[in-house]
Amino acid sequence: MAYARSKKSYLLDPRFQLKWTGYLVLVVVLVMAGLGVVIARVAGRASDTAHLAVLQAEKAFEESRTNSILAMRSVSTNSDDPTLAKVMEDSLVNLPYLRNTTRFRVHSPGPSITVSELAGSR
Repeated sequence: MAYARSKKSYLLDPRFQLKWTGYLVLVVVLVMAGLGVVIARVAGRASDTAHLAVLQAEKAFEESRTNSILAMRSVSTNSDDPTLAKVMEDSLVNLPYLRNTTRFRVHSPGPSITVSELAGSR
């Protein structure tokens, strides 16, 4: 037959054991609260940094898109080389943000210009 313990035998010195158990629980709760505050602050800063990174990425995307459109327009108005105009048009048509928008046709008006003339003008 198994030994049956009474509720009184769990605590040898109830006043001493419960006092120190209470202190231990209080210290653990205070440490957990302090660490929770630190974690909340770090998470808030990380969230702010991530939000700023998203805003900067969106800004860079828009600037890249604008630069591509400006480059395409520059080639269409200033390029006299039909091969350059065709290469620029083909490369810009493949950009993902121009697939669902109005596509600009790059054309080469005027007389043709050579690469050596372009290099000499800079």
